[in-house]
Amino acid sequence: MKTLREIEAKRLDEARQQAFREADRAAGVPGLCARLDWDDPTLSILKLREATSESAMPQLLRAGVQQFLFDAYKQVEVVFPDVVRVVNSTKYEELYGPLYGPEMPRQVDPGQPFEDSRLIGQDIRLKNIKIGRTLGFERELIDDDQTGQIQVRAGQMGERTRIYEEQTVMNVIVAGGAKGYTTTIGNVGNRGSGSDLTQPSLEAADIALQTIKDPLGNLYLVQPNTLLVGPENKFNAAKLLQSALQPSVPGASGQTASTAGSGGTGYVNTFNPLQGLYDLKVSRYLAKAFVTGLDNTTGAWLLLEAGKAVVLQDRDPLEVAMEAPNSGQAFNTDTYRYRVRRRFNAGVLDSSFGFRGN
Repeated sequence: MKTLREIEAKRLDEARQQAFREADRAAGVPGLCARLDWDDPTLSILKLREATSESAMPQLLRAGVQQFLFDAYKQVEVVFPDVVRVVNSTKYEELYGPLYGPEMPRQVDPGQPFEDSRLIGQDIRLKNIKIGRTLGFERELIDDDQTGQIQVRAGQMGERTRIYEEQTVMNVIVAGGAKGYTTTIGNVGNRGSGSDLTQPSLEAADIALQTIKDPLGNLYLVQPNTLLVGPENKFNAAKLLQSALQPSVPGASGQTASTAGSGGTGYVNTFNPLQGLYDLKVSRYLAKAFVTGLDNTTGAWLLLEAGKAVVLQDRDPLEVAMEAPNSGQAFNTDTYRYRVRRRFNAGVLDSSFGFRGN
Protein backbone atom coordinates (compact mmCIF):
# COMPACT_ATOMS: atom_id res chain seq x y z
CA MET A 1 0.00 0.00 0.00
CA LYS A 2 1.38 3.43 -1.04
CA THR A 3 2.07 6.02 1.57
CA LEU A 4 0.69 9.56 1.41
CA ARG A 5 4.19 10.86 0.57
CA GLU A 6 4.44 8.53 -2.45
CA ILE A 7 0.99 9.58 -3.68
CA GLU A 8 1.88 13.27 -3.43
CA ALA A 9 5.21 12.67 -5.26
CA LYS A 10 3.37 10.87 -8.08
CA ARG A 11 0.85 13.69 -8.46
CA LEU A 12 3.68 16.26 -8.50
CA ASP A 13 5.55 14.30 -11.17
CA GLU A 14 2.41 14.03 -13.33
CA ALA A 15 1.83 17.79 -13.02
CA ARG A 16 5.47 18.44 -13.93
CA GLN A 17 5.27 16.20 -17.00
CA GLN A 18 2.06 17.92 -18.10
CA ALA A 19 3.75 21.31 -17.73
CA PHE A 20 6.74 20.06 -19.75
CA ARG A 21 4.45 18.89 -22.57
CA GLU A 22 2.68 22.25 -22.72
CA ALA A 23 6.01 24.11 -22.69
CA ASP A 24 7.40 21.91 -25.48
CA ARG A 25 4.27 22.53 -27.55
CA ALA A 26 4.50 26.30 -27.01
CA ALA A 27 8.20 26.36 -27.90
CA GLY A 28 7.71 24.10 -30.92
CA VAL A 29 10.63 21.86 -29.82
CA PRO A 30 9.57 18.33 -28.75
CA GLY A 31 11.40 17.04 -25.68
CA LEU A 32 13.02 20.40 -24.89
CA CYS A 33 12.20 20.40 -21.19
CA ALA A 34 13.32 16.81 -20.77
CA ARG A 35 16.78 17.68 -22.09
CA LEU A 36 17.29 20.55 -19.64
CA ASP A 37 19.20 20.09 -16.40
CA TRP A 38 16.84 21.79 -14.00
CA ASP A 39 19.34 21.49 -11.16
CA ASP A 40 21.89 23.56 -13.09
CA PRO A 41 22.40 26.82 -11.08
CA THR A 42 22.59 28.80 -14.32
CA LEU A 43 18.87 28.12 -14.79
CA SER A 44 18.01 29.63 -11.42
CA ILE A 45 15.51 32.44 -11.74
CA LEU A 46 17.66 34.36 -9.27
CA LYS A 47 20.33 34.62 -11.98
CA LEU A 48 18.00 36.32 -14.45
CA ARG A 49 18.02 40.07 -14.88
CA GLU A 50 15.14 41.79 -13.16
CA ALA A 51 12.53 43.31 -15.44
CA THR A 52 10.52 46.43 -14.73
CA SER A 53 7.42 45.30 -12.84
CA GLU A 54 3.88 46.61 -12.46
CA SER A 55 4.60 47.78 -8.92
CA ALA A 56 7.34 50.06 -10.25
CA MET A 57 4.96 51.93 -12.58
CA PRO A 58 1.55 52.09 -10.83
CA GLN A 59 0.73 55.46 -12.39
CA LEU A 60 0.49 53.83 -15.83
CA LEU A 61 -2.11 51.26 -14.73
CA ARG A 62 -4.81 53.65 -13.56
CA ALA A 63 -7.83 53.81 -15.84
CA GLY A 64 -8.35 57.22 -17.42
CA VAL A 65 -4.81 58.48 -16.89
CA GLN A 66 -3.77 60.90 -19.65
CA GLN A 67 -0.82 60.10 -21.86
CA PHE A 68 1.92 62.72 -21.55
CA LEU A 69 5.25 61.88 -23.11
CA PHE A 70 8.04 63.55 -21.21
CA ASP A 71 11.49 62.79 -22.57
CA ALA A 72 14.58 64.28 -20.97
CA TYR A 73 16.51 63.02 -23.99
CA LYS A 74 14.16 63.57 -26.88
CA GLN A 75 15.13 62.71 -30.41
CA VAL A 76 17.27 65.59 -31.63
CA GLU A 77 18.49 66.50 -35.05
CA VAL A 78 22.10 65.43 -35.49
CA VAL A 79 24.67 67.19 -37.65
CA PHE A 80 27.41 64.58 -37.96
CA PRO A 81 26.14 63.12 -41.31
CA ASP A 82 26.94 66.48 -42.92
CA VAL A 83 30.50 66.42 -41.61
CA VAL A 84 31.75 62.84 -41.98
CA ARG A 85 32.51 60.58 -44.90
CA VAL A 86 30.77 57.21 -44.46
CA VAL A 87 32.96 54.16 -45.10
CA ASN A 88 31.42 50.68 -45.23
CA SER A 89 33.28 48.17 -43.07
CA THR A 90 33.43 44.39 -43.46
CA LYS A 91 36.03 43.49 -40.84
CA TYR A 92 36.82 43.82 -37.16
CA GLU A 93 39.39 46.49 -37.97
CA GLU A 94 39.85 48.66 -41.05
CA LEU A 95 43.23 49.87 -42.27
CA TYR A 96 43.77 53.28 -43.82
CA GLY A 97 46.92 54.29 -45.66
CA PRO A 98 46.41 57.83 -46.96
CA LEU A 99 49.36 59.10 -49.00
CA TYR A 100 50.49 62.68 -49.34
CA GLY A 101 50.61 64.09 -52.83
CA PRO A 102 53.84 63.95 -54.89
CA GLU A 103 56.27 66.81 -54.66
CA MET A 104 56.06 69.78 -56.94
CA PRO A 105 58.08 69.57 -60.19
CA ARG A 106 61.26 71.60 -60.45
CA GLN A 107 63.04 73.25 -63.31
CA VAL A 108 65.58 70.97 -64.96
CA ASP A 109 68.66 72.58 -66.49
CA PRO A 110 70.16 71.21 -69.71
CA GLY A 111 72.08 68.04 -69.11
CA GLN A 112 70.82 67.66 -65.51
CA PRO A 113 68.85 64.61 -64.27
CA PHE A 114 65.28 64.78 -63.07
CA GLU A 115 64.85 64.62 -59.31
CA ASP A 116 62.93 61.75 -57.74
CA SER A 117 59.77 62.56 -55.82
CA ARG A 118 59.44 61.14 -52.34
CA LEU A 119 56.38 59.16 -51.27
CA ILE A 120 55.16 59.55 -47.69
CA GLY A 121 51.92 58.41 -46.08
CA GLN A 122 50.23 57.42 -42.84
CA ASP A 123 49.32 54.08 -41.27
CA ILE A 124 45.99 54.32 -39.47
CA ARG A 125 43.92 51.53 -37.90
CA LEU A 126 40.33 51.94 -36.78
CA LYS A 127 38.61 49.17 -34.82
CA ASN A 128 34.85 48.85 -34.82
CA ILE A 129 33.08 49.15 -31.49
CA LYS A 130 29.80 47.55 -30.44
CA ILE A 131 27.18 49.40 -28.43
CA GLY A 132 23.85 48.19 -27.17
CA ARG A 133 21.34 47.97 -24.37
CA THR A 134 18.47 45.78 -23.24
CA LEU A 135 15.15 46.74 -21.72
CA GLY A 136 12.75 44.32 -20.03
CA PHE A 137 9.13 44.61 -18.86
CA GLU A 138 6.77 42.26 -17.14
CA ARG A 139 4.06 41.24 -19.57
CA GLU A 140 1.40 42.56 -17.22
CA LEU A 141 2.94 46.01 -17.35
CA ILE A 142 2.49 46.10 -21.11
CA ASP A 143 -0.97 44.49 -21.06
CA ASP A 144 -2.32 46.82 -18.35
CA ASP A 145 -0.58 50.05 -19.41
CA GLN A 146 -3.38 52.58 -19.96
CA THR A 147 -1.18 55.03 -21.88
CA GLY A 148 0.88 52.91 -24.26
CA GLN A 149 4.09 54.58 -23.13
CA ILE A 150 5.93 51.35 -22.32
CA GLN A 151 6.05 50.14 -25.92
CA VAL A 152 6.97 53.65 -27.08
CA ARG A 153 9.92 53.62 -24.70
CA ALA A 154 11.17 50.38 -26.20
CA GLY A 155 11.14 51.92 -29.67
CA GLN A 156 13.03 54.99 -28.45
CA MET A 157 16.07 52.90 -27.60
CA GLY A 158 17.01 53.24 -31.25
CA GLU A 159 16.90 57.01 -30.98
CA ARG A 160 19.46 56.91 -28.18
CA THR A 161 21.84 55.11 -30.50
CA ARG A 162 21.65 57.95 -33.00
CA ILE A 163 22.48 60.43 -30.25
CA TYR A 164 25.42 58.25 -29.17
CA GLU A 165 26.77 58.38 -32.73
CA GLU A 166 26.60 62.19 -32.69
CA GLN A 167 28.52 62.38 -29.43
CA THR A 168 31.15 59.92 -30.65
CA VAL A 169 31.81 61.86 -33.85
CA MET A 170 32.04 65.20 -32.01
CA ASN A 171 34.51 63.72 -29.52
CA VAL A 172 36.86 62.43 -32.22
CA ILE A 173 36.69 65.70 -34.16
CA VAL A 174 37.64 67.72 -31.09
CA ALA A 175 40.46 65.28 -30.27
CA GLY A 176 41.85 65.57 -33.80
CA GLY A 177 43.05 61.99 -34.20
CA ALA A 178 46.70 60.96 -33.92
CA LYS A 179 48.07 64.33 -35.05
CA GLY A 180 45.73 66.54 -33.04
CA TYR A 181 45.64 70.32 -33.31
CA THR A 182 49.00 71.95 -32.69
CA THR A 183 50.82 75.19 -33.35
CA THR A 184 53.37 73.15 -35.30
CA ILE A 185 50.72 72.22 -37.81
CA GLY A 186 49.15 75.65 -37.49
CA ASN A 187 45.57 74.49 -36.96
CA VAL A 188 44.82 75.62 -33.40
CA GLY A 189 43.81 78.98 -31.98
CA ASN A 190 45.28 80.91 -29.07
CA ARG A 191 44.36 79.86 -25.57
CA GLY A 192 42.42 82.28 -23.42
CA SER A 193 40.33 85.15 -24.77
CA GLY A 194 42.03 84.83 -28.16
CA SER A 195 40.04 81.66 -28.80
CA ASP A 196 36.65 83.39 -28.76
CA LEU A 197 34.58 83.10 -31.92
CA THR A 198 34.92 86.53 -33.54
CA GLN A 199 35.20 87.81 -37.07
CA PRO A 200 39.01 88.25 -36.83
CA SER A 201 39.53 84.79 -35.28
CA LEU A 202 37.34 83.12 -37.91
CA GLU A 203 39.15 84.90 -40.73
CA ALA A 204 42.50 83.93 -39.21
CA ALA A 205 41.38 80.28 -39.03
CA ASP A 206 40.43 80.31 -42.72
CA ILE A 207 43.78 81.80 -43.70
CA ALA A 208 45.66 79.28 -41.55
CA LEU A 209 43.89 76.31 -43.14
CA GLN A 210 44.77 77.46 -46.63
CA THR A 211 48.48 77.74 -45.76
CA ILE A 212 48.98 74.37 -43.98
CA LYS A 213 51.64 72.19 -45.60
CA ASP A 214 52.17 68.43 -45.58
CA PRO A 215 55.50 66.76 -44.60
CA LEU A 216 56.69 67.08 -48.22
CA GLY A 217 56.20 70.83 -48.17
CA ASN A 218 53.11 70.89 -50.36
CA LEU A 219 49.98 72.85 -49.49
CA TYR A 220 47.05 70.71 -48.39
CA LEU A 221 44.72 72.83 -50.56
CA VAL A 222 42.07 72.84 -47.83
CA GLN A 223 38.78 74.47 -48.75
CA PRO A 224 37.03 75.21 -45.42
CA ASN A 225 33.27 75.02 -45.86
CA THR A 226 31.77 74.20 -42.44
CA LEU A 227 31.70 76.03 -39.13
CA LEU A 228 31.00 73.61 -36.28
CA VAL A 229 29.93 75.19 -32.98
CA GLY A 230 28.20 74.40 -29.71
CA PRO A 231 25.09 76.07 -28.24
CA GLU A 232 27.14 78.85 -26.59
CA ASN A 233 28.27 80.11 -30.01
CA LYS A 234 25.06 79.37 -31.92
CA PHE A 235 23.70 82.93 -32.19
CA ASN A 236 27.10 84.55 -32.42
CA ALA A 237 27.97 82.33 -35.38
CA ALA A 238 24.61 83.02 -37.03
CA LYS A 239 25.27 86.77 -36.84
CA LEU A 240 28.74 86.36 -38.33
CA LEU A 241 27.61 84.18 -41.23
CA GLN A 242 24.21 85.64 -42.07
CA SER A 243 24.54 89.41 -41.60
CA ALA A 244 24.50 91.36 -44.84
CA LEU A 245 26.70 94.15 -43.47
CA GLN A 246 29.76 94.11 -41.24
CA PRO A 247 28.80 92.08 -38.11
CA SER A 248 31.57 93.36 -35.83
CA VAL A 249 33.13 96.60 -34.62
CA PRO A 250 36.48 97.48 -36.32
CA GLY A 251 39.70 98.35 -34.57
CA ALA A 252 41.86 96.70 -31.98
CA SER A 253 40.69 95.29 -28.67
CA GLY A 254 39.10 97.99 -26.52
CA GLN A 255 38.47 100.36 -29.42
CA THR A 256 35.07 101.46 -30.67
CA ALA A 257 33.84 102.79 -33.99
CA SER A 258 34.55 106.35 -32.83
CA THR A 259 38.03 105.68 -31.43
CA ALA A 260 39.36 103.25 -34.06
CA GLY A 261 42.28 104.53 -36.08
CA SER A 262 41.79 105.62 -39.67
CA GLY A 263 43.28 104.04 -42.74
CA GLY A 264 41.87 100.57 -42.18
CA THR A 265 39.39 98.70 -44.33
CA GLY A 266 36.05 100.46 -44.55
CA TYR A 267 33.38 99.65 -41.97
CA VAL A 268 30.35 101.84 -42.56
CA ASN A 269 28.05 100.28 -45.20
CA THR A 270 30.65 97.58 -45.93
CA PHE A 271 29.28 94.16 -46.84
CA ASN A 272 29.99 91.13 -44.66
CA PRO A 273 32.70 88.96 -46.31
CA LEU A 274 31.66 85.96 -44.18
CA GLN A 275 28.04 85.96 -45.34
CA GLY A 276 27.23 82.53 -46.78
CA LEU A 277 30.89 81.52 -46.78
CA TYR A 278 30.42 78.47 -44.52
CA ASP A 279 27.64 76.08 -43.55
CA LEU A 280 26.75 76.51 -39.88
CA LYS A 281 26.36 73.28 -37.89
CA VAL A 282 25.38 73.36 -34.22
CA SER A 283 25.91 70.29 -32.04
CA ARG A 284 24.83 70.02 -28.42
CA TYR A 285 27.88 67.85 -27.77
CA LEU A 286 30.28 70.72 -28.40
CA ALA A 287 28.88 72.55 -25.37
CA LYS A 288 31.07 73.10 -22.32
CA ALA A 289 29.15 70.39 -20.49
CA PHE A 290 30.78 67.85 -22.84
CA VAL A 291 33.86 69.59 -24.28
CA THR A 292 35.94 72.27 -22.57
CA GLY A 293 37.19 74.92 -24.96
CA LEU A 294 40.69 76.34 -25.02
CA ASP A 295 39.46 79.29 -22.94
CA ASN A 296 38.03 76.97 -20.24
CA THR A 297 34.85 79.05 -20.38
CA THR A 298 32.77 78.02 -23.38
CA GLY A 299 32.50 75.01 -25.65
CA ALA A 300 34.54 74.26 -28.74
CA TRP A 301 34.24 75.66 -32.26
CA LEU A 302 35.99 74.35 -35.35
CA LEU A 303 36.37 75.38 -38.97
CA LEU A 304 36.87 72.47 -41.35
CA GLU A 305 36.35 70.97 -44.76
CA ALA A 306 33.44 68.56 -44.34
CA GLY A 307 33.65 65.02 -45.65
CA LYS A 308 37.39 65.15 -46.16
CA ALA A 309 39.25 63.57 -43.26
CA VAL A 310 36.58 62.53 -40.72
CA VAL A 311 35.23 59.03 -41.38
CA LEU A 312 32.26 57.15 -39.95
CA GLN A 313 33.10 53.47 -40.23
CA ASP A 314 29.80 51.59 -40.60
CA ARG A 315 30.03 47.89 -39.71
CA ASP A 316 26.52 46.77 -38.68
CA PRO A 317 23.42 48.97 -38.96
CA LEU A 318 21.11 49.70 -36.06
CA GLU A 319 19.10 46.73 -34.81
CA VAL A 320 16.11 46.99 -32.49
CA ALA A 321 14.93 43.47 -31.70
CA MET A 322 12.43 41.86 -29.37
CA GLU A 323 13.22 38.52 -27.72
CA ALA A 324 10.84 35.74 -28.74
CA PRO A 325 8.20 35.49 -25.99
CA ASN A 326 8.19 31.67 -26.15
CA SER A 327 11.87 31.14 -25.37
CA GLY A 328 14.71 32.30 -23.18
CA GLN A 329 14.20 34.67 -20.27
CA ALA A 330 10.95 35.91 -21.78
CA PHE A 331 9.46 32.43 -21.45
CA ASN A 332 10.88 31.69 -18.00
CA THR A 333 9.86 34.96 -16.37
CA ASP A 334 6.89 36.04 -18.53
CA THR A 335 8.59 39.22 -19.65
CA TYR A 336 9.06 41.15 -22.86
CA ARG A 337 12.68 42.02 -23.58
CA TYR A 338 13.99 44.45 -26.18
CA ARG A 339 17.55 44.93 -27.36
CA VAL A 340 19.31 47.60 -29.41
CA ARG A 341 22.65 46.90 -31.10
CA ARG A 342 25.04 48.82 -33.35
CA ARG A 343 28.63 48.38 -34.59
CA PHE A 344 30.59 51.33 -35.93
CA ASN A 345 33.38 53.75 -35.15
CA ALA A 346 34.56 57.20 -36.12
CA GLY A 347 37.98 58.71 -36.55
CA VAL A 348 39.98 61.63 -37.92
CA LEU A 349 42.46 60.51 -40.55
CA ASP A 350 44.21 63.87 -40.82
CA SER A 351 43.48 66.85 -38.59
CA SER A 352 45.12 69.26 -41.06
CA PHE A 353 41.72 69.67 -42.75
CA GLY A 354 40.32 71.30 -39.62
CA PHE A 355 41.11 74.25 -37.36
CA ARG A 356 40.19 74.20 -33.69
CA GLY A 357 39.47 77.75 -32.67
CA ASN A 358 38.41 76.92 -29.12
